[in-house]
Amino acid sequence: MSIVEINLYHTSSSSNEGIVLYYKNAKETLLSMSERLLIGEIQKSYKREELIRDFEILLEFSPLTKHIEVVLEYSKLDEQRIIRELIDKYKRIKWTCIRVEKMNEIQKKYHFDFVYIAKKKEGFPFSTSLKECLEQEFKFEYDPISEFITLFRQVMVSCLKEDIDRSIKTLDNNAERENFFTNSKQMIRYDFLYSKSTESIKKVA
Repeated sequence: MSIVEINLYHTSSSSNEGIVLYYKNAKETLLSMSERLLIGEIQKSYKREELIRDFEILLEFSPLTKHIEVVLEYSKLDEQRIIRELIDKYKRIKWTCIRVEKMNEIQKKYHFDFVYIAKKKEGFPFSTSLKECLEQEFKFEYDPISEFITLFRQVMVSCLKEDIDRSIKTLDNNAERENFFTNSKQMIRYDFLYSKSTESIKKVA
């Protein structure tokens, strides 16, 4: 098995357990992303101070941080590769925190926090709709959120390492089987020699 669970939550991750693999300030990331999206457009006249002011008002009512949780079982994730695959890959979605926590001996849970933005043509130049963001970024039409999760799963799968733990377990099991059969053969050989020896003694007697 590999990915046993993957879910998107409309809040930032509430858990502080585990190890932080990557971190960026969410507000600064959101502002930088917004400024880049405005370059070369009429709305570039929006100054940074105005963006900060309007975003702070906006964020009071509609937090723009969401997160994805992925549970892996019997699998190793290439953590540096997944960071490279996600960071700066999209224009309207930026990852702000990637964290991993060990659930038990065979399962790990990864948390991926991200901020997002969609553009508007009138008024304040940005929308807080994740659906609109995904439609603009990926051209998704049918079910943008489900399609985004499917795409994210594909990226995760591409970054999975060979299942080392399971391979080791398989090797151990094979070794146990081999020892069992070797010991069994030795026992059979011993029984055979013992029976032959007993038979020879009887003939001599």
